[in-house]
Amino acid sequence: MSLVKRYLIKDALFLIVIFCISSLTLPSRVLAIKPTIYFYHLNIADGLSQSSVTAILQDRFGFMWFGTQNGLNRYDGYHFRIYKNIPFKSGVLSDNWIQCLTEDKDGFIWVGTHSGGLFQFDQTTEKFIQYRHNPEDPHSLSHN
Repeated sequence: MSLVKRYLIKDALFLIVIFCISSLTLPSRVLAIKPTIYFYHLNIADGLSQSSVTAILQDRFGFMWFGTQNGLNRYDGYHFRIYKNIPFKSGVLSDNWIQCLTEDKDGFIWVGTHSGGLFQFDQTTEKFIQYRHNPEDPHSLSHN
C-alpha cells in the first residue's frame, strides 16, 4: 500500500472518530440552550373583566384563571370567559371579588371570595357549589 493511501485512510479514520465524538456531545449542547420566554400583558382591552388581578392559576388543561374584583376570568390563550354574579340564579358566583384560586386533584377549581364564601367550580358542567360559614355548624367554614 502506498504512503499516500495510508495517510488518506488515517485522515479518514481521524475524521470519522471526530465526527462520532462531536455527535455524542451535540445533544447536550442543544439541550443547554435556554428557551426564550415571552410574556404578554393582558388587560381590559383583551377582555379581562378588570385590571386589578387578585389571584392567578394555571389549571391542568393549560387554561389561565384570573380572579379580579369584578369576576372570575378563564383565558384559553385567545379569548376570555368571564364568570360573574347573576342575582337570583343558582350555580353561579354570589360575590364577584375573587381573592384566591386553586385546583384540586379531581380538577375542580376552588374559588375563595371576599364575602361570598368558598366555591367549587366544575369545569364540565360550568356550575359553582357554594360553601359558607354557618355559625350553628362548627364544621363549616370559619368565615366567609
